[in-house]
Amino acid sequence: MRTSSIESAANTRVKLWASLQTGKGRRETGLFLAEGPRVLATAAASGAHALALLLDASRYSEPPAGLPNADEAVLLSPAAMAKISAVENGQGMAAVYQIPVAPEFPIEGELLVLAAQGVQDPGNLGTMIRIAAACRCGLFAAVDDCADPWSPKVVRASAGLLFAMPVLATDSSTLLRLCERSTVQVYAATGEDGTDHRTATVSARALLAIGSEGAGLSKVWTETAQKVTIRMWEGCESLNAAIAAGILTHAFASRLGRI
Repeated sequence: MRTSSIESAANTRVKLWASLQTGKGRRETGLFLAEGPRVLATAAASGAHALALLLDASRYSEPPAGLPNADEAVLLSPAAMAKISAVENGQGMAAVYQIPVAPEFPIEGELLVLAAQGVQDPGNLGTMIRIAAACRCGLFAAVDDCADPWSPKVVRASAGLLFAMPVLATDSSTLLRLCERSTVQVYAATGEDGTDHRTATVSARALLAIGSEGAGLSKVWTETAQKVTIRMWEGCESLNAAIAAGILTHAFASRLGRI
């Protein structure tokens, strides 16, 4: 791995990496940024290859063990590192990756997909990706107006497990067509009037769709899918989307023998 140094926060490359904090920067470059030792260790364990490993030169003189393979390591001044970081008082390491090509939707074999529709909170979306990985889902789908799966906050909230999970950003109509064509049973999480999730029959090829806590799933899901509901104390109106995803996905994965 070749190594270089950058001192100025006004350097052209530093500006490019800093732009990856924004959706516009990621769309224009096709790149995203991952930060922190935990996220990067998970990326390394999944075999993800980085374009550049960025290190705070006041903390590191060379790449520490356990970090991802990369084309190059760049030692940055603290000012330059602070410019690219999305975290105050960050841990002095980040890596630049190519946004993956959209994965193919699996057309055969056993399958469990977790789909989030309109989940705009990055922390919730990242946690849901983490849940999908923990429950050995074959795919995670970010549907309609979700947070950007490749934003730094989502990557961080996923604890780096985004690198271990195929992620498809799509829209409801496309995803439902894919399910129909590939014989996937669709389940919609609803706050009421669904089958108790503990007793629902789960198909060997299943997609579980969860909406945001405020809006829930749109009618295109609730009118076409099999509804499942988490039974709760009547004084509790709803659950956070990520909490609901954890309960339901774990139940589905257990039923299918995936975990």
